[in-house]
Amino acid sequence: MVIGIYPRKSVYRDNSDSVQVQVQMCKDYAGIIYKDQEIEFRIYDKDEGFSGKNTNRPSFREMMQDVKNGLLDVVMVYKLDRISRNVQEFSAMYGVFQEHNVAFISVKESFDTTTPMGRTVMYILAAFAQLERENTSERVADNMLALGSSGKWTGGTLPTGFTSVRRKVGEKEHSFLVADPKSIGLVKMLYNLLLSGYTITKAERYCRDNNIRSGTGHFLGSSQIHNILKNPVYCQNSLEAYYYLREKGCTMPDKSLFDGTKGLVGYGRTKTTAATQKVQCPDTWVISVGIHEPVFPAAD
Repeated sequence: MVIGIYPRKSVYRDNSDSVQVQVQMCKDYAGIIYKDQEIEFRIYDKDEGFSGKNTNRPSFREMMQDVKNGLLDVVMVYKLDRISRNVQEFSAMYGVFQEHNVAFISVKESFDTTTPMGRTVMYILAAFAQLERENTSERVADNMLALGSSGKWTGGTLPTGFTSVRRKVGEKEHSFLVADPKSIGLVKMLYNLLLSGYTITKAERYCRDNNIRSGTGHFLGSSQIHNILKNPVYCQNSLEAYYYLREKGCTMPDKSLFDGTKGLVGYGRTKTTAATQKVQCPDTWVISVGIHEPVFPAAD
């Protein structure tokens, strides 16, 4: 009997049982239900820190390949959400198990996949695992939205020309944006080029011809220049900006806050994956009034 054990902790600060504990619990459980059989264990334990929301995990892919190659009789996990938190992906995974006559066992939930009731319970648990993940994501997004709506910096890649500082508001410290004297000049130069009639392509060529580089030492590409110029963080919070951004579909704070004295913060502008960072459509942005000085008048 060859049993593949798949343990995982989603992140290193996760308070679930450690990988070693999960492996030992699976071994103990296997020793009970397969006590009259000779057992060989294969451990797939290199996915610590990977999220269960997708199947792009090294040890998971290795295990699935062993299933397809007929090397496993059983796949065992300590808990269902260790292997999958997405119902559709779980269904596809279990379909592969069935196709290759591989049993699936979850120690914590204690169900038998050889019976119709066991399979039904398994799908219900997978659905609840996905619901829990989605609810957690919504709570995180709501907290970030509350911070963004108050003008606080919610983290991530800083806008070009800005740094962040910690300031106390009430009883808590929060991060806020502040212009960086060493790098804000690059942003001002790009704006002035466009205001004087340059296209973005010509601005890119100007930077190359004059050896003007980003803070990381690379030449600025046209898409990077475009993203800088489209960021509302440099814009004055005047009524002109309010009406313009509202027309674009952005979620706006109260109009009375637009008095022309501060800059803006755009929350939810980008969607970041492991490989890319993509600017979203303005109708997904949440605009708030920051505490930093504006870099350019709204008219510009």
